[in-house]
This record gives sequence, structure tokens and C-alpha cells, in this order.
Amino acid sequence: MNGFGSGGLEDIGSEHVPVLDGLRPRFTRLDGEELLVGMPIGTGAARRVGSRAARGRRHVPPIPGPRVVLEGLVAGALARPPCLVEFSGGRDSSAVLALAAHVARREGLPLPIPFTRRFAHAPATDEAEWQHLVIDHLRLPHWERMVVTEELDLVGPYARRVLLACGVVAPAPLYAALPSFDRARGGTRITGEGGDEILGSRRVTALRRARQEPLTNLLRPRPARRALEPITPSVIRRSVWRRRLGADLELPWLRSSAREQVLDRIARHLASEPLDWRRSLNWHLAATSTQMLAHNSSVLASLYDVTVLDPFLHPSFVASWAREGGFFGVADRTEALRALVPDLLPDAVLSRQSKATFNTGYFTGTSRQFASEWSGRGVDLGMVDPERLVEEWRHPRPSAQSFALLQTAWLADHGGDRREELPG
Repeated sequence: MNGFGSGGLEDIGSEHVPVLDGLRPRFTRLDGEELLVGMPIGTGAARRVGSRAARGRRHVPPIPGPRVVLEGLVAGALARPPCLVEFSGGRDSSAVLALAAHVARREGLPLPIPFTRRFAHAPATDEAEWQHLVIDHLRLPHWERMVVTEELDLVGPYARRVLLACGVVAPAPLYAALPSFDRARGGTRITGEGGDEILGSRRVTALRRARQEPLTNLLRPRPARRALEPITPSVIRRSVWRRRLGADLELPWLRSSAREQVLDRIARHLASEPLDWRRSLNWHLAATSTQMLAHNSSVLASLYDVTVLDPFLHPSFVASWAREGGFFGVADRTEALRALVPDLLPDAVLSRQSKATFNTGYFTGTSRQFASEWSGRGVDLGMVDPERLVEEWRHPRPSAQSFALLQTAWLADHGGDRREELPG
């Protein structure tokens, strides 16, 4: 098993990060409101999957089963080596790695190379025990591990190369893929992106669970509300989402009018999710967040001649998975993974409930140092309270929703003529 250590800015030469000039126009950007909370909001256009029109059409070619589709996608990636699998030790990346190892051995293709970032000073990111369990189970001889201290900080050396050449690019930690793109030059990179959303609970899930509840339980107020919420009118669902968001997303750096505006927009988007599980999957594929991540990752990967595969978000898999699940879909990710890869991983991995968080891995002493020195420039003072924003950055676990503003502020102080302007 191989690994490599951490390094500073001097270790990131042109042989590791190609010239980024010229990429700037190719990235999809956050708009002004989205930048305030560091995430895309809303829905774009995407290919429909499992639509009524398609189901009613004559002579529709049969859709292979979801496992067959996944294996075909992974086989294509393995045929363009080196094939790196982004492997955190979580359920989705473990499932993708297991599929890749299985297909490689069956087809006589080069084995996939797991690629793991280990954040030395961020305990919340630690998945070492689960990682070793999966690697040992799959008997993979080669495992790339990058030990990270501060070089993958939000305004650290890798991030600066992207920020200065391209401006603020969403998601904020996109630059963290540069080391794996470098290792996969000329090949492919597979991720488990989309597993939470495509394999997990959707709007209809509460109704699905209610169908399995004893009637006496559903007569109680709280279970009854949970069961009825998915089928309430959109105006009521929007109100429910708005109330939840108000409790869950404090966003203390936003002035009250800006906060209300952003939360209303998020609530409208979340309330627009279709009830039918099949249409809900398509709704997620069409989400701006899904499309922006896929597009911007591909733009950055193109510098290294790397093809990016997110199999759980691939339209052919989603179409097959939608047909498999029908109107009510699956109950949760455990049920989904047991249906897709029951023979490839221990059930302890498929059913685990714990989950690492990586925010503290990207917000390190480098970001805190900048926050303490920030001039206050780069943000819209009508929308943002700079003092409250700095308070958020001083928090032991600052909100990921503030990360894009951190990078925007850094560019305002350090970007010179290449400073990223806040969208109007």
C-alpha cells in the first residue's frame, strides 16, 4: 500500500497543477444570493428518467437492472487506466470501490486505485477503521493515501492556484480534487457522489413508511402529521420547509432581509420536489447543485485529461433505479445498498449509521489567520454583516455555508486585478 505526505506551496509546482489560465469562462458560477450561503439553489434542465411518456411509448428497449448498469459504467472507467476511486470509507465510496474491484477481477482489467485524504488535525473526518475494514475485505494491494495538514485549506496553496486564475468556483472545496486528478492523469476518477440523495430518503419516503405502520400509530397527532406532510399542497410544504430552515440554518452573518430572501428561495426549491419517487430522482438530477458540481469537476479534470464518473448520478443508472423502485421507492440507503451490492461488502458497512464530516479538514489555521487579518472588503455590506461573518469564522466548526464568502473575501484582499467580483 502506498501513500504520500503533505507539503506546502513550494511542493505544488507546474508539474502538479497545470496552467489554469483560460478555464475561467468555462466554470458555472453561483449567483449573488447563492454566494451568500455558498451553494446553488434551484433546478435546471436534465434528461427525464422513468417518465410517464417514456413508459407509455411502444417498443421501448428494455432497461438493464441497476446492478448491471453500474457494472457497465464502472467497466468503462476501468478500461481507461489509471482508474482512481475517491475513497473516504463512507458507504457510497465503499460501494463504488467494491463494484470497481469486482468488475476489474471479473473482466481482467487493471484494479482500481483507492485514493484517500487523511486530515491529520481534523478528528471529525477520521474514517480509518472503516477504511481498513473495506480495503482488507476487498484485498486491494495498492492504496493511495494523502496525509493533509493545511495544504487543502479553503485559501491554502491548492485553493489559491484556482482562486487567482479562475475566481470563486463552486463547490468551495472543488480545488481539493487536484491531487487525485494529478494521480489519475490520462485516466478516470470515480466518486460516490449522489449516493445520499439517489439511494436515500425522498419526499415520498414518509408516506411509504406510513403504509407499513399500524393504524393505531397513525391516529396519534405526530405520526399522522409525518404521514400527511408529503401529500399536503405545495404552499403548506413551503411553509413547513421555511420553518425548518429558520431553525436549522442560522446564517448569522446575513442581515435579516437577506436571510429571509435566501431562506424563502431555498424553501421554494425544496417544496417543489415531486411526490413520485421516480420523478423525485429526476428532480435531483436537474438540481443546479448536481449539475454545477458535475460540470465544474469535469472542467477542472480536463486539465489532466481525466474523465470523471459519478455512477450514482449517471442518467442510465438513475433510469434503471427509478424503474426498480416504482412510485414509493426504497426506504433508505441501507435497503438500497443491500439491494445493489449485498455480495461485495460486509453488512456492517452497508448498514452503518455513522458518518464523517469534512468541513474542519478544509477550514484550518490558514483560514483562521486570514479571517483575523481580513480588511472587510469583497462582500456586499447591504447583505452581509462583516463582524458577524468574522465571528462565524472564529467558531471551532464554522458553517460550510460561509466558505464561498471566505474565498471571495480572500480574493478581494489578495487577488489584485484578478479579484472575483461579487455577482450583482
